[in-house]
Amino acid sequence: QLVDALLPQKVSGLSGVTALAAGERFSLALKADGSVWAWGDNSRSQLGAAQGGVAKQPVQVGGLGTATAIAAGADFAFALLADGSVWAWGNNSEGQLGDGSRQSRPQPVAVAGLGLPVQSLAAGRNHALAVLADNQVWSWGSNLQGQLGDGGAGRNLAAAVPLAGSVLKVAAGDRFSLAIKADASLLAWGFNAYGELGNNSSNSGENIPVGTTQAATRISLAGNAATLSAGQALTLTATLQGSAATVPSGRVQFRDGGVVLGSAAISNAQAVFTTSALATGSHALTADYLGDSGNAAASSTPLTVAVGVPGAQVSLTASASSVVLGTTVNLSAKVSGSNPGGSVSFMDGKLSLGSYPLVGGSASLAVALPVGSHVLTAVYSGDANNAPAASSAVNLVVGATATALQLAPASLDFGVQALSSTSTARIVHLNNPGAAAVSLNGVQISGDFSQSNDCGSSLPASSFCSIRVYFSPTQAGLRNGSLTVSAADATGSYVLPLSGSGQAGNAGATMFTTLVSGWNLLGNGTTASVDVGSVFGDPDLVMTVWKWLPANGGQWAFYTPTQADGGAAYAASKGYAALTSIASGEGFWVNAKSAFTTSFGNASLIDTTSFRDGTAAAGSNVLPSGWSLIAVGNPISPRGFSNGIQAAGGTPPDPGTPAALTLKSLWAWHAGSVDHAAGWLFYAPTLDNSGGLTDYINGKAYIDFTLLGVTLGGNRGFWVNRQ
Repeated sequence: QLVDALLPQKVSGLSGVTALAAGERFSLALKADGSVWAWGDNSRSQLGAAQGGVAKQPVQVGGLGTATAIAAGADFAFALLADGSVWAWGNNSEGQLGDGSRQSRPQPVAVAGLGLPVQSLAAGRNHALAVLADNQVWSWGSNLQGQLGDGGAGRNLAAAVPLAGSVLKVAAGDRFSLAIKADASLLAWGFNAYGELGNNSSNSGENIPVGTTQAATRISLAGNAATLSAGQALTLTATLQGSAATVPSGRVQFRDGGVVLGSAAISNAQAVFTTSALATGSHALTADYLGDSGNAAASSTPLTVAVGVPGAQVSLTASASSVVLGTTVNLSAKVSGSNPGGSVSFMDGKLSLGSYPLVGGSASLAVALPVGSHVLTAVYSGDANNAPAASSAVNLVVGATATALQLAPASLDFGVQALSSTSTARIVHLNNPGAAAVSLNGVQISGDFSQSNDCGSSLPASSFCSIRVYFSPTQAGLRNGSLTVSAADATGSYVLPLSGSGQAGNAGATMFTTLVSGWNLLGNGTTASVDVGSVFGDPDLVMTVWKWLPANGGQWAFYTPTQADGGAAYAASKGYAALTSIASGEGFWVNAKSAFTTSFGNASLIDTTSFRDGTAAAGSNVLPSGWSLIAVGNPISPRGFSNGIQAAGGTPPDPGTPAALTLKSLWAWHAGSVDHAAGWLFYAPTLDNSGGLTDYINGKAYIDFTLLGVTLGGNRGFWVNRQ
């Protein structure tokens, strides 16, 4: 059931609408793509489809080309196509379709006999009007009240309306017609029972055009630019002045000679229209006011606008931003526009490096420049379709001599590794501390060692790359090799010695550990020190490494693989120490970017004796008062550790011995597992002896070592607070 709408409703299924027309019980819409859509009553085929029914939603009218304007009569419709022809469909009982018949048409048919292209058209109740290219008016359809303007009978073919002068616009009502002339006067003819003709009379109709009593209107046209490039937007502003009693209303049509560009509504006596459709050349633009009940139609004086070729876009790239003297730099210029031709000149400041023709929109130059700073640009010459243009500047620095590269560490010892196994990666950093990029010929490795790297073919100034080295011993005993980096324009080759020992069976005390993403509290429980840069120097895996130095009130030591100096400069600026190694028995934090497995140690494990001073006196240990971040290698419980560092000789007492009150507390970080979420593992000797340790841990939401079966030792670091 169809229901009236008392408030505005959105018409569904339409977008990009540029014009509308309404008949007696149906509607038309013109979209930006030139298609025509209709909806409503179809009892007379006015929707461009077989007669009958109602269309509740817009349907496309078939059989049409690209339309530029539409008009709707009582139960028939028109479309003005881009080629100036007019097509009609719907009721034709009065010949209002103008096809030479009185047969209704469910599909569009051409209006016959017009002769010239049509500029605009209008549809009345049962008649139609058109303004041809010569600005003359033609009419067809019913002439019962003289609405065709020729004093004759109705007709089903178009014929000229006999009026003098040029006409800009027409409008058609219920049995009457209107026309705006170029001199801004308004003519009307046809039915006049209600004063429709505006001639101060309602006594009878007029079957030929007569003048109205509208006030004269002045219209001026201005643009935001007198010259512009093709495709550039031009904004036109028409300013109107009507009579003292009325302000002009309605719309203004903007024309480029005889071509209608579009129209805009009048607001505050102005109409503003923007177009980007002007072709290259000179244009005489005018604004036509269509008039209203109190103000006559008018046209502006032509406004001349010149449209030039569009500007091209030029981009310039260089193969390097800094090089050493004698290095060839490849320059590449790309020009985008309207099929650009011509040439590109490469400029070093004001000095031309040469002019080269465009091939496929590109030009290139290989050049070696003198020492110094260079500001490079590419200047396009332009052609018939594209204006000249220049690229943004590209800066290039040419250094006098190459800066020597640096390999860190100076050597790598992998310790003991089982035969037919591969170590975890050790990281070597290749650093370029100079002000110019250094070209690389490659990275080679020898012996039972392999590598992967992210160094590429050039190492930029003040940067570094990472080389991951692996040891896979093929024989028992000492195995030596070397890592060699060849540089094309530095000092030659850079060699880093490699060593490791192959061992049949278990390789011994190598400390393997798997880190989680985020914070990991680790420890070096072996007698060997850990080189931080080689174990944790992969910037793709590690963010930072931290170690606590308890001496002199305590200080953090810091390392990051994301900076060429390992973060030494940043550490100094923050009052940290630069972290390079983890000594035996030290704990440390690692903030990992992602989970990974590594190894370190390759030496004997340490126990509680490492924290004794070497005497047999009870209570003599080397732990300072306060907080220390430490590690042991051999597995031991927190109570065993507390008693072990207290006992004479460092030998832990029997398991049943009460905890020695050497420590205030002991803490280890649990990074999370399937058994328990991340959190702090806690132990305190006083609470252990009093039996209150479990309740205290539960009350603070800490984790009990015994609950998870966790011991000290291996690669676990832990905090102790000594009495």
